Parts: sequence; structure tokens; C-alpha cells
Amino acid sequence: MRILISIVLIAIVCTLAAAAAGVMWANKPQVEPQETTTLPYNVDVFEVETTNFTELLQAFGTARAEREVVIAAQVSGEIVFVDSELKIGRAVYGPQNVSDSQPPTSPGDLLIRIDPRDYQERVDQATAVIASARTEISQLNQQKQNLTRQKALALQDLKTIQEDVERIREARSRGASSPSEMTRASLELRRYEDVTIQLENQLTLIPHQLEAAQQRISTSQSDLQRAEHDLQRTTVLPPFDGVVSEVMIEQGQFVRAGEPLLRLVDQSRVEIPVSLGLEDFLQIEHLVQSGNYPKAWLAENESAAPRWTGYVMRVSPVADAASRTIEVFVEVDNTQQPTPLLPGAFVFARIEGPERSQQLVIPRDCILDGSVFTIDSENAAHRVPVTTGRRMQSLITIRKGLAAGDRVLLTNLDAVRDGATVAPQRTTDLQQEIELHGNSVIRPLTAETPAP
Repeated sequence: MRILISIVLIAIVCTLAAAAAGVMWANKPQVEPQETTTLPYNVDVFEVETTNFTELLQAFGTARAEREVVIAAQVSGEIVFVDSELKIGRAVYGPQNVSDSQPPTSPGDLLIRIDPRDYQERVDQATAVIASARTEISQLNQQKQNLTRQKALALQDLKTIQEDVERIREARSRGASSPSEMTRASLELRRYEDVTIQLENQLTLIPHQLEAAQQRISTSQSDLQRAEHDLQRTTVLPPFDGVVSEVMIEQGQFVRAGEPLLRLVDQSRVEIPVSLGLEDFLQIEHLVQSGNYPKAWLAENESAAPRWTGYVMRVSPVADAASRTIEVFVEVDNTQQPTPLLPGAFVFARIEGPERSQQLVIPRDCILDGSVFTIDSENAAHRVPVTTGRRMQSLITIRKGLAAGDRVLLTNLDAVRDGATVAPQRTTDLQQEIELHGNSVIRPLTAETPAP
């Protein structure tokens, strides 16, 4: 009985629920269809324009002195003098020349002296040998004159004796002379002949003696010249104006020829070898070879303002196979700088490349898969393929596909489709993009272009 009652109640509840649902369905509100609208994409736009610019090539390197020498001892000996101010950082002065054709007016600062006594003695010895040989030559010349006069007199006496002998011989043939007279005359003739021969022999030897003395003079003059050079080398003078960067000796120390004494640096000119990739190197090689040396701006780091200026004066003839770069050399004249560039300083260089005219330059962010989106007058986007050129950090040149005055999308490139409507929010130009991204490799050419 209870089961039957439960079934009846369930049936009644289901009937009432079905009736209520029918009433609600019959009284539901009418749905009115609405028209769908497509919202435009908010985008930033870049306005394309032709521009003239200079590309700046970036590199870095360590400055080094154009002239730096280690001054070594040229003779051996004890150091008897060292300038009391000879310390690191001391400025020294070399020979002061009025002109290249005239001797220096000042030999330069005396830095070090090596004991000169042994070398002075060698000079004195060579000088004495030369003086002795010259005295000997003078004596030989005088002796030659005397022998020449004696020979002339001896020849006259010999001629007289010969005439006497002939006269005695004729007299004897007539029986007017004794044999003893003939014998005495013959002996006298022989004596004068011997004297003449002796004088001739002495005269013959004199040229050889003169030549030997002259050879001694030549040899001694060479010895004297070497001794004087060695004596001169006992005083150590700077070869050029510079600054002492290292001192390697002390007074009283014994040094040998070739032993280093000090290091001298010429700070007036420094050079910075920097490495460029092949593409960058080809931008300036012809300028250097033609004598149009590219200017370079140097700073402590990439973000610092330029502090020094120089020029690329030469390039390496070979590339580095390991790094695939080529070295170029920036020279800086420190006499023209507000603050000298010290050798050993690490610097960042911006090198002036060739000037480029009538170029189309856009941000690299505008390019998607080799194409850009241009905007027409009705703000509709159109996909345009482009041919790109040289990349310059955040910018890139366009060779084909765009023209001056075109507007291209900067943002929402992944969402915009060809033909979509866009709503430009901000329009930028090249100068604004350069400033926004801090692009340091492109320098637009204007009437007054500041240094980078």
C-alpha cells in the first residue's frame, strides 16, 4: 500500500514540473539578432623617408705608444751616476734639433753615467799612438829630404872622382902616372859608389816606412773612433722626448752591454689596433688606401661620450684566421687632445664609414618574414615584400619594396592580416628611432652634424 502511494506522489510531482516548464518556455522573451563589428588594431607607425647618413663602425682595442723603447747599456761598467729624479712618470727630453740638417743644440737630459775611466784610457792610448806615428812620419819626411840632398852631393863627388880616374888612366897610358895613383883613384871611386848605393837604399826604404806609419795611423784612428764612441756611450741620454715608465737599475750596479736600464714612452702619439669584420673592413679600406683617412671617436666604453679623436692611418695586409677579423690602426695625436690618451688604456672606437645618400632606412622591428605592412590612406594594412640591405643595430636599409612617404607598421605585426584596418596611435621618424634605441652606428648628415 505504501509503495503505491509513493508512486502516485512521484507521478503527481513530475506532472506539475512538466507543466511549469511548459509555461516558462511559452513565456520566454524574444531574442533579437545583433550585427557584429570588427575593431581596428592599435598600432605604432614608422614614416619612411630618404636620408643621407654616415655609418659608424664600432670596435675596441688597447692604446699603445707609437714609440716605446727599452734603453739598454751599450758598454759594460759600474753605474757611477743616476739622476735623482729618474723615476716612473718623470718627463725627460731628448736631443733638441733646430732642423734635420743641423746638429742638435742640446744633447738631452743626462740620465745615467757608466764609469768612463777605462774608456777614457783607451782614447788616450789611441791618441798617443796616432801622435807617435805622425811624429815618425814627420821625421821620415825630413830624413828623406836630407838623404836626397846627400845623394845629390854624393853623385857630384862620384862624377868628379870618375873624371879623375879617367884622367889618371889616360896619363898612365902615356906613362905619366904611377900604378899606385891609379890604385888610390880606383879605391876612392869604389868608396863613393858604395856611399851612393847606401843613400839610394835608404831612400828606397823610406816610402815603405811612411806607408807603415800611415797604416798605424789609420788603424789607431779606427781604434780612437771606437774608443770615443764607447766613451760617449757611458753617458745615457734619452733618444726622444718621453716619459719614464720603468727603471731597472740602481747606482753602483755593474751592467753589461745589452742589459736593460729603463723604459721610455713617447706619449705625444698613440695608436690603437682594433679588429673589424670583413664587411666593416671593406667599408673603409679604399678610404685609407686613397689617403682619405677615416675619423675615429674614442671613449672609455660603449655608452660614454667621445673623449678623444683620431684617424685610421693604416690597415693590416692580412686577416686573422682565428677571429676572421682584420686589424686597422687608429692614431691619436695627444698634443691635440684636451686629455692625453694613455698607453695601455682600453677604449671603444666609433670609426667614420663612407657617406651614403638617398637611402631608405627603417627599424628592423618593421620586418616580419621578409615583408612589411604598409598603411594606405584609409588605414588598411597591406603586406609588402622587401629586399633588405645593410644592418645597423636596430635599423636596416631597404633596397627594394618601399618608397619615401610610405607608412609601415611597427607593432602588432603578428596579429595584423593583409587588408586589416588599423588605428595608428603614434608615428615616429628615423631620428626619433635613433634616439629611442640609442643607435650609435648611424649618423644622419645635416648642415651641422655633431660628433657621435
